[in-house]
Amino acid sequence: MFPVMKEAHKINGYLFVIMLVLMVIYSLPKIVTYVQKDIDALTLFFDGQLARDFEQDYDESLFLRAVSIEGWANFRYFLFNEGLDGVVIGKDDWLFTKEEFGSLEAASNHIPSLVGQIKKVEQILEENGKKLVLLPVPMKATIYSEYTPYFVPEPSIDIYQLFVEQLVKENVAHSAIKDVFVSNKPATQLFLKKDTHWTPAGAQLAAQTFVADFPELTGEISYVTQKSTDKDFSGDLLNFVKVSAWAAPDLTRGEALPALQTLKASNEQDEASSLFGDEAVSVALVGTSYTAIDDWNFPGYMREALQQDLISVAVKEKGPLVAMDQFLDGALLQDPDIEWVIWEFPVRSLIQKNNDKNSWQAMMDSVF
Repeated sequence: MFPVMKEAHKINGYLFVIMLVLMVIYSLPKIVTYVQKDIDALTLFFDGQLARDFEQDYDESLFLRAVSIEGWANFRYFLFNEGLDGVVIGKDDWLFTKEEFGSLEAASNHIPSLVGQIKKVEQILEENGKKLVLLPVPMKATIYSEYTPYFVPEPSIDIYQLFVEQLVKENVAHSAIKDVFVSNKPATQLFLKKDTHWTPAGAQLAAQTFVADFPELTGEISYVTQKSTDKDFSGDLLNFVKVSAWAAPDLTRGEALPALQTLKASNEQDEASSLFGDEAVSVALVGTSYTAIDDWNFPGYMREALQQDLISVAVKEKGPLVAMDQFLDGALLQDPDIEWVIWEFPVRSLIQKNNDKNSWQAMMDSVF
């Protein structure tokens, strides 16, 4: 027979009852407020929705939630130099998305089928009098592999090249900017340290490299990018760190980004042409958050490099396939003035979707 600690059992029981009483007292104001603001509270109670809403409210506003998350984040950071799931903490406070360290070899197996779908898009565009040009965006972890905590295997460096080689094989027009990024990174920072996206300098270099590869797209309208005072920018990867500011002040601190605006330069030629009305826009830029988010000013830098206006169709947090799907389903496909479609395409999406093969295939099937 094992000894029975009756006294400990009583103490545990008392503590449990006290906790229940405190939680009931804490919940009463929430319950009263919820009932007062929702006239259908009784109906929601019987169909179970009230319990689900209340549980969600508890999860988001419980007074211990933020403290617990921050405490656990500090524990992981100090003991293992880790953030929450989804982020990889690198050297010198560089952060990387965990997606870039997925199964690169398996992701490369999807490249032929993906490029086959891209060819279908090219055919649809050609049938509507438009030419497709891809702009594959390299992965941050391959450009700045020296700051990653892991050894970046050779396939991760090659996956961009594998994608480009398949585009060449299928005769898909593209601008491969990775080598230019690698050669220019000593001179300027091309990706944000604490975000998944490129810096304004990276966006500008991508635009200039693209136009150097396709000078036939260049127009005759002058654009100029104006910069104003820097602002503090909190990168999206900081959402997965949650470490206390006192524990890692440099890691949790935001980055300085200039406020940017690209405007048409005023000159006599432009003023004269404006007398005859607005010029038709012949270029459409289809892309992801690398295009959609104003902080990097990629559409602006493209206008400046192309020396002509463009129409942007970009979707955040959905990937390049969804963005192109919106373009193909919209009125722009039938616009006779649009002659070129530039497709900004992050190579990271190959690995991101490979984490769930079924969702990757379902995405291609639904879009194309």
